[in-house]
Amino acid sequence: MDVKIAVAGRIMHTHPGFKKGQIIPKGEVLFQIDPADYIAELNSLRAGLEQKKSILAVIEQQFKADRLRVKTIQRTMDLSRDEYERVRVLLEENSIGNRSELDQSEQSLNNAIDSFDQMKRSLSLYPVQIREAAAGIASVTANRDNAAANLARCTIKAPFTSRITAISMEEGEYATKGSQVVTIADDSFLEIQVSLDAREASQWLSFEEEGSESLSGWFPKPQPVACEISWIEAKDVLFSGVVERLVEFDQSSRTMTLAVKFDPSQDSCKDCSPLVAGMFCSVSIPGKTIGGLFMLKRWLVTADNTVYISRENRLKTVSVNKVYASGDEVFLSGKISPGDFQKNGRGS
Repeated sequence: MDVKIAVAGRIMHTHPGFKKGQIIPKGEVLFQIDPADYIAELNSLRAGLEQKKSILAVIEQQFKADRLRVKTIQRTMDLSRDEYERVRVLLEENSIGNRSELDQSEQSLNNAIDSFDQMKRSLSLYPVQIREAAAGIASVTANRDNAAANLARCTIKAPFTSRITAISMEEGEYATKGSQVVTIADDSFLEIQVSLDAREASQWLSFEEEGSESLSGWFPKPQPVACEISWIEAKDVLFSGVVERLVEFDQSSRTMTLAVKFDPSQDSCKDCSPLVAGMFCSVSIPGKTIGGLFMLKRWLVTADNTVYISRENRLKTVSVNKVYASGDEVFLSGKISPGDFQKNGRGS
């Protein structure tokens, strides 16, 4: 797994075990990017967010106050209108008063109407101002969250118990966004792909019952049997695994590939070198058990599938069936008995 950084900056800290081949426990810091700029940006956005919230609070408070004030202005306008009507009626119908008093009443009414209209226009603008302020808060909040995420990305921790396989950048170097810093491997999840002769595999391996998951209709799902794994350089050290799945079937070569999953918790030797990616391994997969077979060296079986046996001190040729071959040995069935191979083979 290639570990790349999502933010740019100088690598200011690496794990004490930041060396090729070292094991870093899950959750420990692999390396850290200098967070100073990201901290400053986050603090600035936090301050800006508080300012935006304060502005919104002032607008909402003023909106509430003006909605109460408009009632007072409307009442003043109504009183001015009543006063104007009273002065007008007295002057025009009863000839009481003078034109100057009527003009003053009309001017007071006009002022009250103008104040009321201005307040109504102001009230109609408040929802727009509130929406704009809320949008500003949402924008700054998004920038703040992004800045917080960038700050968190400055610290890169091991996602699992990791073995460092390659180091691309060292402490003190400046890394751009997307730069690869280190490559790690998860040795707890190793898969070994084993290629087998399809005819032999279908005959000897254990598969699930019919109706289970299959690969393109060729083979049913193999049973998850336990396997023995050994590194070819140290075959006396055995590791445990289990048949995971059928990977593919190659019709041209009549071979099938099985995936065997390595289980590090079942290691037979806790002090031995671990099994890691890149090692060439030998895998022993248990198959079906068949009794009544005899194991001989290949050269004791003729091309016509016959063997020479000794019965009553006489040499006799007997036909046999080759059931299975492994290396220089072959497993046979037929009309033979254990006493027939006292010198050249053994029964099983």
